[in-house]
Amino acid sequence: MQLALRLIVMAWALNAVHAIALEHSASPYLRQNADSPIAWRPWTEATLSLAREQERPIFLSIGYLTCRGCQVMKEETFRQPEVAEFLNEHFIPILVDREERPDIDRIYQAFVAGTTGRGGWPLNVWLTPDLQPYLGGTYYPPEDRPGMPSFLRTAQRAARGWAEDRENVVARAGQLTAALQMLATAAVGTESDLDPEAALEQLLADIDPEYGGFGSGPKFPQALKIYFLLHHSSESSQAAARNALEAILSGRLVDTQRGGFHRYTTDRAWQHPHFEKMLYDQAWMTITLLTAYQAMGDTRWRDAAVQTLDFVLNHMQTGTGLFASSYNAVNTDGDEPLLDEKAVTAWNGYLISALARAYSITSDQRYLQAALQAAAFLLKNAPSLTRLPAGHSAFAEDYAAMIRACLDLYEADFDTRWITHAQALQNMMDEQFADAAGGYFNTAAAGDGLIVRMQDDFDDAEPAANSMAAGNLRRLAALTGDTAYSKRAEQLFRRFAARHQITPAAMPLLLVEYMLSRGSQLQIVIAGSRDDETTQHMIRAARSVWLPGAVLLLADGQSGLPEYVRDMNPIDGQTTAYICEDFVCSLPVIELTDFEARLRASAAQSESESLP
Repeated sequence: MQLALRLIVMAWALNAVHAIALEHSASPYLRQNADSPIAWRPWTEATLSLAREQERPIFLSIGYLTCRGCQVMKEETFRQPEVAEFLNEHFIPILVDREERPDIDRIYQAFVAGTTGRGGWPLNVWLTPDLQPYLGGTYYPPEDRPGMPSFLRTAQRAARGWAEDRENVVARAGQLTAALQMLATAAVGTESDLDPEAALEQLLADIDPEYGGFGSGPKFPQALKIYFLLHHSSESSQAAARNALEAILSGRLVDTQRGGFHRYTTDRAWQHPHFEKMLYDQAWMTITLLTAYQAMGDTRWRDAAVQTLDFVLNHMQTGTGLFASSYNAVNTDGDEPLLDEKAVTAWNGYLISALARAYSITSDQRYLQAALQAAAFLLKNAPSLTRLPAGHSAFAEDYAAMIRACLDLYEADFDTRWITHAQALQNMMDEQFADAAGGYFNTAAAGDGLIVRMQDDFDDAEPAANSMAAGNLRRLAALTGDTAYSKRAEQLFRRFAARHQITPAAMPLLLVEYMLSRGSQLQIVIAGSRDDETTQHMIRAARSVWLPGAVLLLADGQSGLPEYVRDMNPIDGQTTAYICEDFVCSLPVIELTDFEARLRASAAQSESESLP
């Protein structure tokens, strides 16, 4: 009796320790689960060591705060006493916020997608004590359904396998882990393997002829696919981009009451939204809409971008000036339940880029000031970054997004510190994440307890770190004249070319950067005081013309400007513009009308060169 009582007290104390660990987590998702009857532990070295010492398998559940399926499983399954008792007795239960630890999520998403044919959240996986997966899936119902076993039945199967057939379980887990490791060392192709035309053909074949957008199932924004279509410049790609945007804006993916884009609609006809709103969708839809406005001149796209940013500023900006990762409304008529105030560095980087581009197009100071405030907070310890403020070390996508943000900020306010920041961050990214074969791993070499270092080779709702890196390297080369950046970009294109032989449209953002790098790199330099009226007119003129891939610099005597710009000065004290291709410049221009004519000529030439 005394022994039983002692065990009960020990179990209670252990659960209390775990609850405290979750309560003090940086993740609202983990904090929300602190009162669970399951003895959830965070992913730490102490937790992983305990699993190894006790030779107990791990039950790993991955989700995030505004994940509807995660909330459903929490209430209908994980609060069941018999489920909690079983998990606590047979496993080390670990809870992970996928927005905080995308590195862990990527590994086990790949496992579940490869073994079941589908992925998503919540992600539920059973691991050996050395973290190799042997069973997993996404949502499990509380009771058996046709073709869908209950969660408890699946957990019992996982426990029985470990207790009665451990040797085979370990052997199979090892084979599956080896397959995952092969994914991170895919064959390197050649530049000629990248085929934008094959990607276009694949995307056009996937268009929904009846309702617009891509695919015949639930509809997502697919901003990066549209972004590719806008840059391809053929008549068919432009028509497809326009039709996709029309479908998105005319359906209920857009919240007409509060603003912003829902994550997806559950139906093909864009009528039944899933109500969470992710920061990355707001950012990339804004960037894509602004690109469409520049390419097509339709003010509806600009207005939709502005409305989206206004929603973000009104509803997703936190007290620190950073932006919350997600916003969730249960229904369009009800109250707001949840704002996940966790500020993800990469997602804030996307939003800073969107704000900087919006300022360049609209001249609305609100957007620039919001971008500057967020960037200052995130870069206060640069070039080192964290995933969340005071959280885990940053991942490759965090660095790539912030480099892109710095480059966009330079072309918004022309402060050369942004170029300096971008170069320092790129150096750090190269040191921590570079693959000798040309790409970037998502995690640094000293990852904690990870069985494989993954590399993103897919642009989905979020762009792959490698796709963003290609654009950053191309832009840094065009801005600075340093060919080391362009050589690194070429290596990166080769690294993922083989992937495109299998799925040509897997990385649409990478293909955009590949297309932009094939032509001449255009530099537009305006030499003059930023306060001068003519200087401002010339800046606005340069921004009003669709010149994809061009970089815009202001030669105003600042330190930190590239060397080739320092010799570009105002002529006779008048603001002077220089248009250069691959650093070979045409005659300088003083008259605004002449400058505008040359910009139009450059735009026409760029469009003719980009056509297949």
